[in-house]
Amino acid sequence: MVQDRSTGPPIRPSSTVEQNGFASTDPEKGHGAPSAFDSPNGRRTASHQAEEEQENEHEGDEVDEPPLERAPSSARSQTVSQREEKTKTGSLLPLLSTISLLIFATIWGVLARLGLLWIGGFAEGEVFSLIWAQMVGCLVMGLVVERKKGLEKLYAPLFVACGTGFCGSLTTFSSWMHDVFVGFANIDQPALGRFSGFFSGVTITIVTLGLSQASLTVGGHLSSFIPRIHVAPLRPTRAHLAFLTLGPLFWLGAIFLLAFGPHSWRHRATFAIVLGPPGTLLRYYFSRRLNPLYPSLPLGTLAANTLAVLIFAMIALLQRTPDVSSTGCAALQGVLDGFCGSLSTVSTFVVELRALGRRDSYRYFGVSWLLGQALMMVILGSWLWSGDRGAVCSA
Repeated sequence: MVQDRSTGPPIRPSSTVEQNGFASTDPEKGHGAPSAFDSPNGRRTASHQAEEEQENEHEGDEVDEPPLERAPSSARSQTVSQREEKTKTGSLLPLLSTISLLIFATIWGVLARLGLLWIGGFAEGEVFSLIWAQMVGCLVMGLVVERKKGLEKLYAPLFVACGTGFCGSLTTFSSWMHDVFVGFANIDQPALGRFSGFFSGVTITIVTLGLSQASLTVGGHLSSFIPRIHVAPLRPTRAHLAFLTLGPLFWLGAIFLLAFGPHSWRHRATFAIVLGPPGTLLRYYFSRRLNPLYPSLPLGTLAANTLAVLIFAMIALLQRTPDVSSTGCAALQGVLDGFCGSLSTVSTFVVELRALGRRDSYRYFGVSWLLGQALMMVILGSWLWSGDRGAVCSA
């Protein structure tokens, strides 16, 4: 029996994948903010309409069954419980596969940031090394946001993995705030004057923000030069099951490498790639819970960045305490590079600044920057003003 289209069930709005303020927006629900690179042409193509009509026909076939009131009460309750169980299972698989892909992408994002920091060290006399990681992460983010619809059509969690996982962990807000404070306070070069230190902090702030914005724009422009490859969408259930174990397996591999790999790798990478995924997952949780609460101020990203700066300042202070063992120093550095670096993000922060209005974006940047510098000043500044300028531990 085929149900009449005029009296069939209403078309359900497409689900959205919330993540750090640049979600796939449903205009009826109003969650999230439209992407800075979304096309202004919102018309649906004929192929999309045909696909939706075909899906609606199948939906009508699925719900076209005998009315529940004709069945016995026991059968009715059994049917409802089966549907609830199926709904819970269907909503749990996408979440678990998203978490798995976030872990996988974070490991590679942290490794890419550490590699770019090492490469940038060769030109540290001309520009601070962290800027290369921020630029590359924002450039890739611009490309990812521009190809958002294609990624979500292929497999919805891919956009979250690329944006939140890889780009979010490749860029870091906490290290940026630390570098700005180090410039202001002349921690590394105390012989310089206060005037020179002030301009050093201002320069790091302006250069990082400006080049990150520029890289985001260039990444969006690069999308027009890269040919679009049309690939058939993955079957959701099979894709969920295929990606379900990818992240945990790589994470277990990182733990194995930390436990049995060379000791020289711990300070450089292994502690960081083990501690990075929890930071990304916590940031993803903050964004889903807090960003929709106040559209003009992304509270999720703000909370993640602020918490990362707080932890970063405390760990940086512990690194300067005497009698820190080699393994302990490597672990502390892993918290800075891995957990704090993945918990905080510049790429998402820049995308949100672009999506907000002019006044809201200035307020968002000002609040984020002031909170970061205030935490650094209270924690690291108290140590600095006490007169104790102990050296950072070495692994």
